[in-house]
Amino acid sequence: MATNLNIKVMAKKKENKAESKQTSIIPQEWLYNPVVYSQISGDFSLMQQRILGGVLGQLQDRILYTINEKEQNKNFPSLFSDQEMQEVMKMDIDPRDLGVGPDHYNELEDALTALTKLTMAFPKYEKGEVQYVIAPLFSRVVMPRGTIRRTGKVKIQMLRENVEDFFSLGRGYTVHLARIAQICKKKRTPRMYIFLSSFREVGHKEVEYDVLCKFLGIDQETFEADNKANGREVKENPFRKYNKVKSQILEPSKQEMDAFKEAGDIDFSFEYEPLYKTGRLRGNPTHIRFTIIKGPLALERDAVISRRRRLFSFVSTMCQWCKDFSQFDLQELCKKVSDADLDEFMDYGYRDVRQLVEKKQPDNVAAYATELMEQWISDRNAKRQQQTKDNSQDDLFAENLMEWAKEAYNKCYPEFKEKLGLSGADVWFGNYDAKTKTVCFIYDKSTEGLLDRINSDEVLPTFSEIVKHHFGEGISISFQKSKA
Repeated sequence: MATNLNIKVMAKKKENKAESKQTSIIPQEWLYNPVVYSQISGDFSLMQQRILGGVLGQLQDRILYTINEKEQNKNFPSLFSDQEMQEVMKMDIDPRDLGVGPDHYNELEDALTALTKLTMAFPKYEKGEVQYVIAPLFSRVVMPRGTIRRTGKVKIQMLRENVEDFFSLGRGYTVHLARIAQICKKKRTPRMYIFLSSFREVGHKEVEYDVLCKFLGIDQETFEADNKANGREVKENPFRKYNKVKSQILEPSKQEMDAFKEAGDIDFSFEYEPLYKTGRLRGNPTHIRFTIIKGPLALERDAVISRRRRLFSFVSTMCQWCKDFSQFDLQELCKKVSDADLDEFMDYGYRDVRQLVEKKQPDNVAAYATELMEQWISDRNAKRQQQTKDNSQDDLFAENLMEWAKEAYNKCYPEFKEKLGLSGADVWFGNYDAKTKTVCFIYDKSTEGLLDRINSDEVLPTFSEIVKHHFGEGISISFQKSKA
């Protein structure tokens, strides 16, 4: 008996309080995945990695719901119920969600065919023991053809036991950007990115060199098995030596990820260093030390995660204080609070709201407390809007004032030249300080004795009279030498 899974079946209703996530693979959309996904070994093409990401994308609502339950109950529930877990599970994936159009269906078909033949290896943790599972992930694939080619979906079947292992959240979860396999040109860059993402929060890790090679599918055993599965004659493994792994995998992947990081397409890149823990300093290393280098996108995401965690703690505490609170409604209310006001808002909720409730003793505590917090948010947002408006007006006033000062100087210039013989190359307008009513003039430092001449009894009185005539009484004058 088979169970057909798609996003409509997997999605939870709003009252479950799970976050919503699209299944389409689009720019800068995060996929939440079990840690096991970041440890599956194999030498996959970019198209095959898109397919694996598409399978994972089908289950985002369920994974997010499970993560939400874990945060509330402090342990991960099973991703699937016993009723859902039949012997075979089916998933339908629209090729468009993989970024694949009809012109590339042949490439998609080849990738799917190869995936049905390849065995994928990953660690399985059970009762304190680690087992290494080697199994075909997909038991059956149906590919659209003919007249339905443009609208058909890829139908994938997975055996129950493999599903339970592949989508196990027992060891937690990690996240990565869904479009990584679409923007890369090097086929192993997404593999490196997903592998490193499993310890991005730690920031660094020493990985056994043999484990890394097996993960990338370039170890001798996997190399021979893949050649045999595809009916090829086994030739010498090109990645037998570290210098080839460095020059053809590690360095190209690092350079590609560096560029994506700086462009804001992915959240981090990495540094790496070979380690020789047996004392020798030649040949293949025993370990590789990886260091995560975060980019602007990672820092932005860290801020989002930090806010989410703080608000989750706030909502949980308020719901414990008043059992009538709706957790979902409180979450929606908190979304209206700006990052700049978040600390004050939480302090207001923890302290002032409780004190006001204690003082008033309302019949409906949740409704009264919600009203207080809504009013606080409304008042604060109105204040910020007014502040923004005032700042805009100040900026406009300053801009207009500077234009007025430049215009006044332009009127001074002909008189400087006519009465004092000073050209625009000798002295020019610097800035105007409205608070002190001071006009700053820049003078050419390369002209010897120019400032002494301007400050002389013969020039300065006339210079000052010209400035006052066009800038107004009470004006002060200062001079600053040019930097050039």
